[in-house]
Amino acid sequence: MVRDSCLSFPPYASRGGQRGGRTRWSGETTPDAIYDKPVQQAVHATHSLSAEGGDGEGYVEYLWDTRTDSDGVYVWEARAWDDSGNMGASPSLLVRVKNNPGPPPEDTTPPVINWLSPQAGDTLEGTVELRFQVLDDVGLDSAKIYLNGRLLQNFADGGQFFDCRVNWITSDYPDGNYIVEVRAWDSAQNLGLSDPLSVTVWNNRPRVIWVPDDYEKIQDAINASEDGDTVRVRAGTYYEGLRLISKKIWMESEMGPEQTFIDAYTSGYSSGIRVYGDQTNSTIRGFTVTGEENGIATTAEGSLKIYNCIINDDSNYIVGIFLNDGDNKVLNCIVNGTKWGILVGYISGEVFNSMFINCDIGYYQIALYENWVTFGWNLFWENDRNYRVEVRNDEPQDSDIFENPRFVEGRYSLQANSPAIDSGNPDILDRDGSRSDIGIYGGLYAY
Repeated sequence: MVRDSCLSFPPYASRGGQRGGRTRWSGETTPDAIYDKPVQQAVHATHSLSAEGGDGEGYVEYLWDTRTDSDGVYVWEARAWDDSGNMGASPSLLVRVKNNPGPPPEDTTPPVINWLSPQAGDTLEGTVELRFQVLDDVGLDSAKIYLNGRLLQNFADGGQFFDCRVNWITSDYPDGNYIVEVRAWDSAQNLGLSDPLSVTVWNNRPRVIWVPDDYEKIQDAINASEDGDTVRVRAGTYYEGLRLISKKIWMESEMGPEQTFIDAYTSGYSSGIRVYGDQTNSTIRGFTVTGEENGIATTAEGSLKIYNCIINDDSNYIVGIFLNDGDNKVLNCIVNGTKWGILVGYISGEVFNSMFINCDIGYYQIALYENWVTFGWNLFWENDRNYRVEVRNDEPQDSDIFENPRFVEGRYSLQANSPAIDSGNPDILDRDGSRSDIGIYGGLYAY
């Protein structure tokens, strides 16, 4: 390619005799008719100059302003004559002139998008920076970031490179899964798409609320709890009656029922723990509970699970566990000294692996027609009456045991020869993987 070029040809000539020694030098283009075989598209144009020289050799330089000629291919050669008219010719020089390059080729390549943060599969909370880069070899027009298909932010800056950052306040959005994607357009309106980025927003993570560390009273911790939270209570005696209203929480002791006591009786509350509300789905684990009328009672239409708890009463007055509605489970509990060990209404659920001792009636089902409670693998001892079941004719279950549980003195743990060991529901295992024991130290939720 030649632009405003200077072409120089070292001429050679078959010099004949000289008479006086004047030499004329000339440079010019050669019409393509002469070179139509090797150069099919040589341009017809002629540039010439002449110079008079003396004896011997000479040098001629010609400045060619290529802008005065059309773009194309040119063939140059130099010819020289001596005083006798003999001509010498240089080798041919083939050049291309291109001063007007014309329009650029059509841009069909979309922008490239690169995610920097976050990464696919990340779980996010609070304010999170979304960062991505966009590159195009010609020029960018705009980029847009979308959240679940809805525009989150638009960028329009021009140039060939975007480094984009967006602060996403995830707490303004419900917890759940989100798809984040970027769409970018270049100046030719080619569309580039990022790979969809799947992330999870989880700002309302379940908390563990400690009593008395975070709240002095258990009820205050319950009131502050949200769905999915755990209220965990350190060992001690808590003089209060508890109310769970439409709660979906897990409430447990840290050290188990023989070290953690809810004494509602002394405080004048009718129930140690009372559960209300059709949205209830809660678990109570690992407490010894007393109350004036009930140990643990539920009239909730939801679900209540009671694991590894003790209800104690020396007056034979209160109801140990009162289940009057909903879908409930009682596993590995001990009810001792109450009027009715467990009072069951029109409910569904399970009562397994529990002990009813020193009660007026151990298991009392007051439903006047069939309910949907499954019970068995329970131990009854020294009750005035083990069963009172209105529609089942007081029939005991074959899996139940009617023997002394043989507790370790002063405790509710079992002696080695206890009939309750490995006698629980065979579908429920102890933590060591063996068949479950009956009582508070059996089952997966034992301490």
